[in-house]
Amino acid sequence: MKKKETTESKVLSMNVEDHKEVSSVNREKVKDSPFEIISMEGYHFGVMGDYRITDKSNDIEEIKRNLESITWNRLIQVIMILDELKEKHNDKLKTIKE
Repeated sequence: MKKKETTESKVLSMNVEDHKEVSSVNREKVKDSPFEIISMEGYHFGVMGDYRITDKSNDIEEIKRNLESITWNRLIQVIMILDELKEKHNDKLKTIKE
């Protein structure tokens, strides 16, 4: 899968697909949010769907706090993800109609 380059967030460009070869993966839902924490091989990171939105960390509580805090950067990340998903959806619809 081709990575999308952005100027807003380098982390956003790295998605969960990049980590599928790892054998032991655990997903934990962050309460009252669209985010999850992926844990594997001693490190953790936050995701929204297939998109990684935090840096890797050894501290799962740090990731949880990071995802629970609403910042302008987080809002921009969510908007960019939703926009990309909309684009993919529109492209599929266009292909189906052709």
